[in-house]
Amino acid sequence: MIRAARKSDHEDMDALFRASVQALCADFYPPGVIEHWAGKPVPERILRGQTQGDEHFVLTRRGRLAAFGALNLQKELLEALFVAPEFAGHGVGRELLEFLLDLARSAGLTRIRVNSSMNAVGFYEANGFVEYGRGDFDLGGGVTLDSVFLARQLSGEARP
Repeated sequence: MIRAARKSDHEDMDALFRASVQALCADFYPPGVIEHWAGKPVPERILRGQTQGDEHFVLTRRGRLAAFGALNLQKELLEALFVAPEFAGHGVGRELLEFLLDLARSAGLTRIRVNSSMNAVGFYEANGFVEYGRGDFDLGGGVTLDSVFLARQLSGEARP
């Protein structure tokens, strides 16, 4: 089931984010970057995104949070998509991505962008995104994260 995130989800979303970074990104970034990125529990990070126009959605399986994503329609940007490690490779990321792309289409967007971590580039490319650049994502405290900028055209496309 996919639904809009509630404030009561923020703690679980933060825990999922941290577990996902630690388990799924460790082969792509040095331990110090992973430690800084995952950091300590900060459920308020979800609220920060909402104040900047992010809309958060959660996908649940068997009564548990399996993935969450954030879409910012004003920026035409997929801000986040994180999958719990135990659900990785089981289609929940793709299901949530398709839901978010449908929202973007319904809002009249003709393309959507994402600043991807290195570990997720293959996922986005397999789902129709095309690289248009590379850069760094500032994690604060002088730590940056290598990232890939990708975009997917939405105009004239029907949902697969």
